[in-house]
Amino acid sequence: MHPFVYILLLVLFFYLGWRFLHDQKIAKTRRLLFFDDCLPLFEDYKITQTLSGYPELTGSYNKKTVRLELIVDTTAFRKLPSLWLVVSLNSPLQLKGTIDYLVRPDNTEFYSPAWLLPLSLPVPETWLQHAILRAEGVDSELWVDRVRQMIPLLFEDTHMKELTMGHNGVRLVCQAKEASRASYTTMRYVNFDQSRLDAGFVRNLIEWSVRIHSELEQAGVVHEDQYKYA
Repeated sequence: MHPFVYILLLVLFFYLGWRFLHDQKIAKTRRLLFFDDCLPLFEDYKITQTLSGYPELTGSYNKKTVRLELIVDTTAFRKLPSLWLVVSLNSPLQLKGTIDYLVRPDNTEFYSPAWLLPLSLPVPETWLQHAILRAEGVDSELWVDRVRQMIPLLFEDTHMKELTMGHNGVRLVCQAKEASRASYTTMRYVNFDQSRLDAGFVRNLIEWSVRIHSELEQAGVVHEDQYKYA
């Protein structure tokens, strides 16, 4: 092979390497901006960038501590990768354990605590039935009854994936974005739309977590009083 060809291939190799690193740097910068349109929702906040390049936000929403996380999921079989938004309202409840409601389970939800919970509960008739309801160490009937009417409304959004209720508060998981079909099916490259998350979408999830937390908080007071005067 002519020496010129070797030189050309070497230049091409270094160019592709530089281009890859350059594109990764741009993508990481864009990812850090994912929550920017949501910042006015919070009285104060702190943003850190995770190893995946996506941000994690902890902020104060109406004097309640809320955490926003983004999880890249490429594990589902015959499905496009998902970018899950996790909204956690961190405020203690009287729950002495955990309840988890996971819809459309396929046993690949590595981000879900459902698979670690020992008790399998019947899913209420009005809730989405392609789901599992699991618990640990709680008086499940009382807590499920408090949110029985709310859950069907919350999960009308087909992007909703999971609700976790426990001593530390309430956690919602919802699909924020789906990977580009073209880039994933042809090259197995996971490429999400890099536009910022809509503030209305995020606010809606936070408000749902606040409503559910409020219901469980009231149930906790009632439950405590029942034991007090038994």
